[in-house]
Amino acid sequence: MTARSSFVGRVRASAALSFLALAGVLYCQSAWPAVHLTQDEMSRLLKVVDKHGSYTTIPADVALVLQLTPAQHTPDIKEAAYEDDKGNRHGFAPLKDGSGFFLFSASPSRRQVVFVLDSEQRLLHAARNLQSNGPMIALPSQEAEQELDEELRRWSKVLSPEGPSMPPRTTPSRGVTTPSTGAPVQAQPYPFKKTAPDKP
Repeated sequence: MTARSSFVGRVRASAALSFLALAGVLYCQSAWPAVHLTQDEMSRLLKVVDKHGSYTTIPADVALVLQLTPAQHTPDIKEAAYEDDKGNRHGFAPLKDGSGFFLFSASPSRRQVVFVLDSEQRLLHAARNLQSNGPMIALPSQEAEQELDEELRRWSKVLSPEGPSMPPRTTPSRGVTTPSTGAPVQAQPYPFKKTAPDKP
């Protein structure tokens, strides 16, 4: 084998490996996220936030573990939150700079899971605490994606026309205050699904 043919062979092998790597990246991007809100569901949810949302602040330790910048969440964000029939609280808020979304889930025992997504609903970071008011710990990517899939399925079910006729009891998340007075914001009901009128 000549030096020229050996060089050409190495170039071709390198190009092939680069192509396979790029194909793998594109495949992963197209397959992720596995679960997401449809355009209609997202539109409805953003309207709920706009018309009936409450202002809340993201605690510093949560913002730190989610790698949020001040422009994304300060001084506060506007969220929609509800409590399901098991007493678990769920919240959703667009980030202030429009770069993505913040979600949380909290159990009655105050254990929480938090997520930050990009504008295409791809998971960026997630964290949870292991005990009430304990420190937030970043989740491994596989576990985080599984938790996010479950959370988005819950929101999709609530937002679906086949969802519950009566909206879940709404609740503000911890630390919700009005920007002007600092007083706690009272939760307001909002129509995930409007009950169909009775037929005569």
